[in-house]
Amino acid sequence: MMQYGITSLVGHTLPFSAFCRLAARLGYSHIEPNLVRGYFEHFNAFQLAADTERQAACQQVIREQGLKCSALDAHGLFQQNPDETDYNIAYFRKALQLASVFGTSLVITSIPGGALPWSEMTARARDLCQEAAAMGLTIAIEAEYGFAVGTPDELERFLDETGAPNLAVNYDPTHFVRAGFGVRETVLRFSKLILHGRLKEYLPEAVPPTLFTGERVGSPAWATLDELAAIGYDGIASVETLAELVLPAETLATTAWNAIQKWQEKTT
Repeated sequence: MMQYGITSLVGHTLPFSAFCRLAARLGYSHIEPNLVRGYFEHFNAFQLAADTERQAACQQVIREQGLKCSALDAHGLFQQNPDETDYNIAYFRKALQLASVFGTSLVITSIPGGALPWSEMTARARDLCQEAAAMGLTIAIEAEYGFAVGTPDELERFLDETGAPNLAVNYDPTHFVRAGFGVRETVLRFSKLILHGRLKEYLPEAVPPTLFTGERVGSPAWATLDELAAIGYDGIASVETLAELVLPAETLATTAWNAIQKWQEKTT
């Protein structure tokens, strides 16, 4: 049975402990800590890796609230600036090391492109996958609209050419929808590789445009729940929003949780 989580990006205005308490109170079973460098992150991977006291505090609040960690979010592998390539790889390695602290075996990233040739990106990704495998970890790639890996074809090519058995997919419908691809076709295409999913909208004509509200049956997040359920997916569907991050965390998390309940009521 599918389970529901939320990325701490949604609660970036709150301390991590407060957001964990909010998520647990609403009914989410999983938290996805945001380590994306320079993007509303709760944690800098370098700093957290060196701070065992803070690591212990994170473990304690997750445990006390009855939550589990679905994945660590460390988007932006390689980045677009060649001068930052080695730094970003070192940062991602710290994220891999932190996975065990949070009790997860999954680390999510994306491939912006521009800093390295394609062949070098896949070669370095292969090396990172080998390092991750030695730690019992899987790396999940999220295709992002406009990135080097942003379409279904680019994602499939990257996975194939990297050729690592512990390389999987974090399914975010919004980027595929923006690129003109449907939720059903992309879920089916990557059904055997999806280890984590996103509940996020891309509705540029609506206000708000990226928060899952449950107001539109068949919207990208709604369709993601439909199609993941149809393939028997029993992993985590994690709530995310981007455009509405100025709103209170409780408003965002509650609205999305209510949307999940609406979907469940319609489909059971």
